Amino acid sequence: MTEVNEQLMNDYVSYVSDTIKKCKSMGDLIDDIQDAVTPQRLNMALSMYFNISTWLIAEYQRQKICYEIIKREFDLWKDDIFEQAKKQVINEYSETKIKPSVTEFETRARHAHKEEYQTKLAELETAESRMRFLLRMTDLMKSYDSILTTLSSNMRQEMRTLSLDNRMNASPIGVSSNKIRSTEFPSRVRMKEEY
Repeated sequence: MTEVNEQLMNDYVSYVSDTIKKCKSMGDLIDDIQDAVTPQRLNMALSMYFNISTWLIAEYQRQKICYEIIKREFDLWKDDIFEQAKKQVINEYSETKIKPSVTEFETRARHAHKEEYQTKLAELETAESRMRFLLRMTDLMKSYDSILTTLSSNMRQEMRTLSLDNRMNASPIGVSSNKIRSTEFPSRVRMKEEY
């Protein structure tokens, strides 16, 4: 791997890591102390969803424009060196009756500009990789939306259930007992009353 390619790879890995860090707080739903998804963590993720989603979409569009610019520049540069190579090959074949192929023009152009071609191609591929990574992140956010919605619905149901249990176990106003429900089976209660 050339030094330029290695630098591009390191920049790409750094970019991916930074992007994941920016979105990570929304994905950390499990509270370390309680080892469970807490309402606070879920509410935080729900409240961050819009901001992170719009940031990802904006960043995707920015990287897409960047990719398009690099691609256009690469194509123009490639056209120039292709034309130069084509003229050179045609001049070399002018004495013979052999017609050179397009592949030969392309190969000659790449060979004449090896290092520059590799550098420009690596830049183009890195820009495309960033764009595709962000596209996958936005797809992930779409599926994460349904996960958050399901967790929220489940948590509301659990809280309603807990709230009902608390109300059933609460003492009515003016009564000192904390428990209203009997913990014994109804048949045993009747038997004690009869004796």
